[in-house]
Amino acid sequence: MIKLVLSNIFRKKKDTILTGTILGIAVFTLVLIGCTYYQVHEGIKLTNDRLGADVIILPRTDKIDYSSALYTAEPSEEYIYLSNLEFLHGDYKIEDKTYQFFTHTIKAGCCTVTEEARVVGFDQATDFIIKPWLEMQEFDILADDEIIIGGDITSVIGQRMSILGKTYKIVGTLYFTGSGLDQSIFMDIEEARRLTENSFFQNDVDKKVSSVLLRMKEGVNIDDYVQNFNMNNPELTAISKSEALSYVKNQLLGWGQIVGILIVAMSIILIIALFNRYTAIIQNRKRELGYLISLGMSRKEICISIVGEISILVILYGGIAGGTALLCIKPLVNRLKDFFDFPISVIGINEYIFALSLGIGFAFVVSIMACILPLIRILKQDPQELFSIYNG
Repeated sequence: MIKLVLSNIFRKKKDTILTGTILGIAVFTLVLIGCTYYQVHEGIKLTNDRLGADVIILPRTDKIDYSSALYTAEPSEEYIYLSNLEFLHGDYKIEDKTYQFFTHTIKAGCCTVTEEARVVGFDQATDFIIKPWLEMQEFDILADDEIIIGGDITSVIGQRMSILGKTYKIVGTLYFTGSGLDQSIFMDIEEARRLTENSFFQNDVDKKVSSVLLRMKEGVNIDDYVQNFNMNNPELTAISKSEALSYVKNQLLGWGQIVGILIVAMSIILIIALFNRYTAIIQNRKRELGYLISLGMSRKEICISIVGEISILVILYGGIAGGTALLCIKPLVNRLKDFFDFPISVIGINEYIFALSLGIGFAFVVSIMACILPLIRILKQDPQELFSIYNG
């Protein structure tokens, strides 16, 4: 039986390559789309679980980048005077608040940074934004010459990095989020202010912040709070977490609908293509099947041999296609980040194996469905008829 299966695969190379290519395209597409969609979905879920701020307050601007606002409070070189935020101290609806101070965006190749990175200061005493994202840390309180780096910064704990003429030691790394957090460098807020004052000659840096992040008390209607805040503070903009996440989720929903349509269309095309392929293959094997049955091979054994052939093709070409899809996931994700604002998580080996197994399983089921009808048509004929075809 095994010898027959392998013989059909290697003897009929043209059929094998063409059928395998169709199967490979199916697995490649499913794994690539499935893994990418998973990364985006998990990125949003992770954001919702770990993001501590209910409301983000920024200087008034015309355009808000919601994805950046969720993590680094939309870094810009516009600041808010602390005196304009004093009214927050008496706001009974606020549970906690913390400040961030944006210093500068460092271009790739500047200092010892190999990628573009944003330098942001955060208030360690009140922070509830950065701490939940810490993956590794070797500090209790950041010193003036210590920094935390995002997931896209290609350095490790213990290394030193020169930023705007000063050397800092990396003592913490953050989980990858697929957002602006990954390209950010965090330091103590007072150090960020000093760096800004010394490098860019900003005045009154000790009296300014870039953003305020608020955690509201339980029971507060956050949407109403944001609406009232924006009406009463024309120089400031308040964004709610729910508003930002809703914007991101709407993007995901639109993209998900496109993905769903593509998968359905691909499935239909795949079934039609495989049906035509297996119909042609089985028709060409009529004489061979007649000969095998005349030698005493049962219809069940013929079906098993066909299933075995399909299994080998799916595993072989599906495995190659799945491996290729793995190499293409990161470029696709990076491309998506250029067009969409949603955060993207990292896919683990277990999730990838699951996606690959699902893709191969789907290709196998579709292959069986595509070959059943033509195979039944042939096997319904009696052995004498098939054998006469062989002799004719």
